[in-house]
Amino acid sequence: PRARPGRALRARDAVVETRKQITAFAADGNRFAACAGGSMAWRAPGRAPVTFKAGEYGSCYEIAVTADRVAWTQDAGCGNTSCAEAVMVAKLSGGKKHDVDEEENDCGACDCFPTGVWISRPLGAGPLIAWNNWAIDCIAGCKDDYPPDAGTYKVTHQSLQRFYGGKRRDVRNDRAAAPLLAVGGGRMAIQAGAKVLVLKPNGARVA
Repeated sequence: PRARPGRALRARDAVVETRKQITAFAADGNRFAACAGGSMAWRAPGRAPVTFKAGEYGSCYEIAVTADRVAWTQDAGCGNTSCAEAVMVAKLSGGKKHDVDEEENDCGACDCFPTGVWISRPLGAGPLIAWNNWAIDCIAGCKDDYPPDAGTYKVTHQSLQRFYGGKRRDVRNDRAAAPLLAVGGGRMAIQAGAKVLVLKPNGARVA
């Protein structure tokens, strides 16, 4: 479908068109990025787009954009019983992309079990990118000859990852799901039980 472009305040409209399907979208300030057929395109009003190829294993799934970088998740290789996902980061000025995190789950070409480690959608704003790594285990109905939908599954460990100052770091670990809700102003917000916690890039609690 053809979308009607939004209007930027005190600036000209910027429109980027592609023949490929857009599967994910992100924006921060006057920068935006999209997953479109295996590539990531970025543009600020009045500037040319920059495109990155997602890789040999397929297109990107989720995407985040910040003041100077773009990050996305993509396949890093699959076998019969497992698949690997990766978080890629590149500068908006172009150049080399970097694999900053890689995790393996149990959803391969055969039966797709939801166990293993899964990477959540990366979120970004300003100088900060963050995401969750969820370790999921089967806690009931876990026999080898049972189909995947016979089991009961639970997040048994979660780590909060952040990319800040050019480096990735594990800044928080929980024994249950504590999903990342938002990133902005150099802070991360997560849900821990009934509370919303606001964290610094080093994982220290602000509020």
